[in-house]
Amino acid sequence: MRIPITQAELVRLLEEDPDTTHTMLAQHFGCGATSISRHLRKWGLQTKPWNERQHKESTKKKIGGTRKRLGIAKGERNPNYGDKDRPWLEGDNHPLRQWHLENPDFGVNQRGDANPIHKVMHLYDDPEYVEKITRGLMEHVDLRRGSTYEEVYGEEKAAEYKEKLRQASPARMAKFHRKETGPERLTREMLEGLEADFMPQAPLGHYTVDFLVPDIKLVIQADGDYWHAHPDIYGDGEGQKPLSKIQRKRRRLDASCDSYLQNRGYGVLRLWEGDLNSDLSACRETLSQKIQDPI
Repeated sequence: MRIPITQAELVRLLEEDPDTTHTMLAQHFGCGATSISRHLRKWGLQTKPWNERQHKESTKKKIGGTRKRLGIAKGERNPNYGDKDRPWLEGDNHPLRQWHLENPDFGVNQRGDANPIHKVMHLYDDPEYVEKITRGLMEHVDLRRGSTYEEVYGEEKAAEYKEKLRQASPARMAKFHRKETGPERLTREMLEGLEADFMPQAPLGHYTVDFLVPDIKLVIQADGDYWHAHPDIYGDGEGQKPLSKIQRKRRRLDASCDSYLQNRGYGVLRLWEGDLNSDLSACRETLSQKIQDPI
């Protein structure tokens, strides 16, 4: 349930828990972190920088448990363990250095006086010039805000850029270690209990799905009730909670993802957070039946 964001309530929460975060405040008020940021700036408030916060004991135990389970940051597997060489950050092996070598017009050939920024560097000592440049950039951003790719780049270029983003997205996301959500953990444990051969965070074309059972082409999505707008809770029907702008967008994206996968022969099963928490045995039975008979 959404709670009105007031200055007094924000001050109370910040005093009560100095290590609170934008996400924790957003969960309290039932809104997005962006909305919290806007109100904090409005009233001149701020949360602690991340490097000054102290983890709660419960969080420390959770982090420790995850590290033990995954076997990371332990002994010699910790990248900061001992006095070891780090060739990936040295000399020509450094990724930024590699980029400069591959793009000399933006790197090697622009060192020192050859860098065009040096010719105008003195202008940045003038506050009026800086203000003018900043104002121009903000006006440009405001002009483009809310515009579509087609409006900015034209139909042909927009299609090209969108396709590049689609192709790059799964590969880019695969490089990051994402924290497992509660619904994903329960679903993973059920799949392990059923001895299913599955892949977590599997890239499929333009999307990365929560779980994939490749032998039967079955996709399992473990969805949070709020972020994916559980149809029994959120909607325009009587007794349902109204959909937020983010939820409406998420529903469109989920429908697009389902259509994309089904058109390529994949079955899609969505398990909801509330159902997993309230009736895990029924979810396990549904999942078991789907694995045995995926059609």
